[in-house]
Amino acid sequence: MFIQPETFIEFCYETFLQRAADIEGKRYYLEQIKLGRSFQEVIQSFLQSSEFQHHQQNSQNNQNNHEQQRKFITSLYKYLLKRNPDNSELEYWLNTSHTLPEILAIFGESAEYKRVNDFSLKKPPESLYGIMIKSDEIDGYLLYPTFDKVQLQGALQGKAFQLNDFLVCMTFLENHSLFHPDKSCFLDLGANIGSTSIYALKGNYFQSAVSIEASGLNYQFLTFNTQINQLTERLQALNYGLANFTGTGELVCNPDNCGDFRIQPVNVTDNLFNEDNYSRELAEFITLDELKNRGILNPRKIGFVWIDCQGSEGLIFQGGQEFFREISVPLYVEFWPYGINRLAGKKSYLSFIETFASRVWRLQEGTFVEISLDFLDTFYQENLNTGEYIDILVIPN
Repeated sequence: MFIQPETFIEFCYETFLQRAADIEGKRYYLEQIKLGRSFQEVIQSFLQSSEFQHHQQNSQNNQNNHEQQRKFITSLYKYLLKRNPDNSELEYWLNTSHTLPEILAIFGESAEYKRVNDFSLKKPPESLYGIMIKSDEIDGYLLYPTFDKVQLQGALQGKAFQLNDFLVCMTFLENHSLFHPDKSCFLDLGANIGSTSIYALKGNYFQSAVSIEASGLNYQFLTFNTQINQLTERLQALNYGLANFTGTGELVCNPDNCGDFRIQPVNVTDNLFNEDNYSRELAEFITLDELKNRGILNPRKIGFVWIDCQGSEGLIFQGGQEFFREISVPLYVEFWPYGINRLAGKKSYLSFIETFASRVWRLQEGTFVEISLDFLDTFYQENLNTGEYIDILVIPN
């Protein structure tokens, strides 16, 4: 259950070729496994490759590799078995003939791993290549996609994705009496794999959640994570992208980060992150106003809105003018100049903030600092061609 084909292929690349898997290579090996090729045969293919042989001939420093393996083994014990290895265990794995993918599989199938992580839980469907990790802070589980180098790597280091940001935000709202007791629904726009919605419910900050996610792949992780945390009665998951139109659109999908699936703009030449090489996914898009009009969203029940939609926030505000007029609750929203600019959303984003907000706060180094609309405009101009972004808390009029 623990070692999935995509995980195995990633580790083969990192272990034998000491680089990240390229998209074509990963696709090739996944197809080979689907056709019945065994893991051992895949390993032999890597060992016999000219790239591996060349690497072996030119490798002169084994000390660095030894230290990386020590850190890897220690992380497996600490975050999968919830303890540190003793010296004898560490030395055993450092001197074993097993490869890192084989070690990963052994840990994942061990009785201790299953006991610590309660594998009476529902098994993921075969289509989801993921690693399940428990977060003690929320007393819950999350299945992370194996290809995601942002969320998964953080989770393996004991840092549930954006959990600290969420907790700081909740503390701020409590301290400033910004919770509405009669508005107990958490609205998560760009819900990804469901982590933030699950934090909101497992922490008992909200009684219910509506989680909206555009990507069909992420939506599968979202629904599975909802099930394993026994939240199906409290969390409504919707497979839509949000924008200023209703209909089919295209997502551009970062191969290393499932949180960076975003609307593909038309006639845009800026490709700071080599977006031309990203994969594509068709998605159904809808506006917040349409969801309200269909009776799917009830603005009167929503107590807080979390928005992380990779630059399409301006489009969301355009398509939700009626919706936002009916709510008067805080919003936590990403402000990413490069992504906003690719979708020509600056004017609608800043106009919305000017109309909706009484105060705006920036999350900076674990605390909130009040900022102005002029600050946002300056930050936008200075970071049009960078990956820099900030998260802001918008307090309504």
